[in-house]
Amino acid sequence: KVELPHYTKEQKLNEDLMPVVVVEKEKEVEKTDLDEVIEKSPRPEVARYIVEKFGKDHGRLALSIARGENSSMGDDVIGVNTNGTIDVGVFQINYQSHKNKPECSLEKISTYKGNVDCAYVIFKAHKNFNAWVAFQNGRYLTYYFQ
Repeated sequence: KVELPHYTKEQKLNEDLMPVVVVEKEKEVEKTDLDEVIEKSPRPEVARYIVEKFGKDHGRLALSIARGENSSMGDDVIGVNTNGTIDVGVFQINYQSHKNKPECSLEKISTYKGNVDCAYVIFKAHKNFNAWVAFQNGRYLTYYFQ
């Protein structure tokens, strides 16, 4: 309900004094190229969380690296390396290398949110994506340009 102002007899009503009611139209959200990439990923909820966590500047690259490491983006994917260490989850976090980080416990990296959170901690510490083989060998590019 809009309250109209009260005017005294001395006040002259003119267009300058008339109240204006502005009704904002709901903005249509345009789908971006990144939105389409998220929707087409094997697990859109995981892809969306990666993009939210890494932000506009690094989200697409982070998503491509995750897909390069683990194309299904499954929480339960475990890779065994030639040196006997294991890589866990969406970003294939090397558990032995990062188990001392509070954000990277085995319990946490076994869930997609915990795995992405740990990946973000690693990314921030290195200030780049060099910790991931899919970045080093270019495998992420397969997913970056889809």
